[in-house]
Amino acid sequence: MAWVTGTAVLCVSDFLWFRFFGNLIYNFETLINRNQQSAAVSVFACAVFASAVLTVFRGKSVEDAAAAGALIGGLVFFVFNACAYYILNNLQLKKSLLQNNSNSKSTLWSAPTALCDTLYGTGLYTATAVVIWEVAAAQ
Repeated sequence: MAWVTGTAVLCVSDFLWFRFFGNLIYNFETLINRNQQSAAVSVFACAVFASAVLTVFRGKSVEDAAAAGALIGGLVFFVFNACAYYILNNLQLKKSLLQNNSNSKSTLWSAPTALCDTLYGTGLYTATAVVIWEVAAAQ
């Protein structure tokens, strides 16, 4: 039950976050305008996997659960955002150079986007780990 609840928390949180901040922070209109269904499937798959990991590493107290969630979330989102920042921006830079547009600045995945997403993911995983711990402790 804790795993299912964690998956639901992650999916609902991501849905609301992306709904209200997706275009503002992530430029979703540019990044996934044609692949919305596969993006939704990916978010769900990640939520299922993340919830399973957070269920396994929930700790012996709510503080342990929060610490584990923060560490796992911080690591996962930092690595993802560092890679996205490097890869997406270098792909756009390469495309700009090929088009002889040396004045084009890379804006697909900015440093503020990476920082915001890392903070969001760390907070979300921390909160989800606490919810998972509470549900598991109640059983």
